Amino acid sequence: MKKKLIGLTALLILSCMMFTSCITSMLGDIGITMAPGAETKPKPDSTTAPEETEKSDDAPVYGSKPNYAGIKLSDYISVDYKGITFEVDSLPPEVNEKSIDANISGLIDYYVTNYGFSCSHTLVTEGTVAEWDFVEIGFVGKLDGVAFEGGTSTTNVGMIVNEHDSGYIPGFAAGIIGAQLGTTVEVPVTFPENYHATNLAGKDAIFEITVYGKKVYDITDNVINTLTSGDYKTLADFKEYYKEYLTDLYDSEILNAFSAKALELLAEKTSVISYPNEQFLYYYNSSVNFAYQRAAQLGLSYEDYVTQTGETDEVLREKAQKEVLNDMIVYYVLEAEGKTYTDEEYNQALDALIERYKLQYGYALDRKTIESAYEMNYYPGYLRYQFNLERVYQIAYESANVVVKN
Repeated sequence: MKKKLIGLTALLILSCMMFTSCITSMLGDIGITMAPGAETKPKPDSTTAPEETEKSDDAPVYGSKPNYAGIKLSDYISVDYKGITFEVDSLPPEVNEKSIDANISGLIDYYVTNYGFSCSHTLVTEGTVAEWDFVEIGFVGKLDGVAFEGGTSTTNVGMIVNEHDSGYIPGFAAGIIGAQLGTTVEVPVTFPENYHATNLAGKDAIFEITVYGKKVYDITDNVINTLTSGDYKTLADFKEYYKEYLTDLYDSEILNAFSAKALELLAEKTSVISYPNEQFLYYYNSSVNFAYQRAAQLGLSYEDYVTQTGETDEVLREKAQKEVLNDMIVYYVLEAEGKTYTDEEYNQALDALIERYKLQYGYALDRKTIESAYEMNYYPGYLRYQFNLERVYQIAYESANVVVKN
């Protein structure tokens, strides 16, 4: 049961490491397939010298991806990586007794609804809705008074009454706080600008939400023991586990959001002295190589391709510099902190990754298989770089100033 709870709350929030997100396309049924974006990083040819590509109809050359061993990064850049300010729209809720109870109720409801798990409950229809209640609702969403597709619940659904953990867009859960149980209320909302349904993104809507009642499950020790297949004997023990689980999950949400922008934020606090030539040429020649390949696929000359795409030599050089800069930032921070992955640490991290693949996806892998997969799809040493990159995110995050916008 503990395995099933990885990445699962009542609203099924998934928190994944950045380089595990493409495991299905990466490995398939233990077969090697091209990963998304891998075609932009051609497999290095160790026999080719890192010389700059000449503009001609001949196939361009590119060298092996060079490492940074022996390079003193402080001779090339300076990074003020501590005390970065990172803005978030909101912070996750505090983990307390109410949030734990609500999420466990949501978890029970999920298994009852989807897997036929047995747990008795009562539906309280008197009183008002309070934050962290677990309620049963139905709703109809309308744009300009007309119900829109996908905005109506066809069956009564359970929901945690909290903006963060409800699973619905901002304003939806908050709109029923204080509502009388057993009644219908109109809740105005605005869909986020980046909402997945483009026809709703940024639109104002009204949801008519019927709160049928507060759904109270009779969660006994026996229920928990059965649900977790004996991993937890009592509700009290399970609450302790879930407290730790939610705390880690909420913390990882901010870290994941920070990680998505970390290199950009670090680049803003970096002063560049120069770029190491061998590393620059690898990325530059790789970009030119890809441009030649795309031109050939489209039946264009290289010059016509550049004209149509705007990927001039200047643009390609800027891209190469950005790639090198990202690499240098990573190794600069690790150099400054003395925390580059040792072989022992790398093997431990690799084993942990293999175990996660086994739990989440059912893949039975060994070190050689997984390293070969990433090497074929990206380049030798890719996983070690990703582990180091994640460590840099953690280092920068530990001293970051996380503030709520406005």
